Amino acid sequence: ASKAEKVIALEIDRALIPVLHEELKKYNNVEILHVDALKFEFRSVSEARGGVAIKVVGNIPYNISSQILFRLLEDRGHISSMVLMFQKEVAERLVAGPGSKTYGILSVLVRLYTDSAIVLNVPPQCFYPRPRVESAVVRMEIRRRPLVDVEDDALLLTVIRSAFSKRRKTLMNNLKTSSRIGLRDETILRILEGLGIDPARRAETLTPEDFAHLSNTISGRQFT
Repeated sequence: ASKAEKVIALEIDRALIPVLHEELKKYNNVEILHVDALKFEFRSVSEARGGVAIKVVGNIPYNISSQILFRLLEDRGHISSMVLMFQKEVAERLVAGPGSKTYGILSVLVRLYTDSAIVLNVPPQCFYPRPRVESAVVRMEIRRRPLVDVEDDALLLTVIRSAFSKRRKTLMNNLKTSSRIGLRDETILRILEGLGIDPARRAETLTPEDFAHLSNTISGRQFT
């Protein structure tokens, strides 16, 4: 509040609202909203300020951290950066690269759309009551353009989720059994071969760029 022009604080616990008003009463640039972050339209803040991109900062609830991050990435066109605290294992997953055991769905999306890094590890003794888990802060700067322009964000997510649905199975097996993609086996095989992707590879070996190209190619084939 002492550094920002405007702070919009989201708090779901009604009992904390009066506490926050008391603690922050010396600041006239803070707006406290009693709201669920999973239902909040982050883009509305940017739109209300003439399209100026916002910065999102928070120690988000660990049990819904992935869901919140998905929502933030959906609104990335209205966000310039995110600095968020996660359970350490989740933070490591977000910044993991291809080939890693922790590389997964969010790893792909975070790398595709942001420049990310773990900037701070936070031990349990920093909290009260003391949790049983380690924490870490991740900074994500939204890329002006993704690593690859994506034609259909929803389809991309479907492709990634399908590819990682059974990590021990090959990419071809996971994609051909996905009812959401809805392409014949031979079509999927031609697409993979055309992109130079071995059908026998597993999802964790593909780069974010590979997934984007795969999604874009599938997008062009679904209606032909």
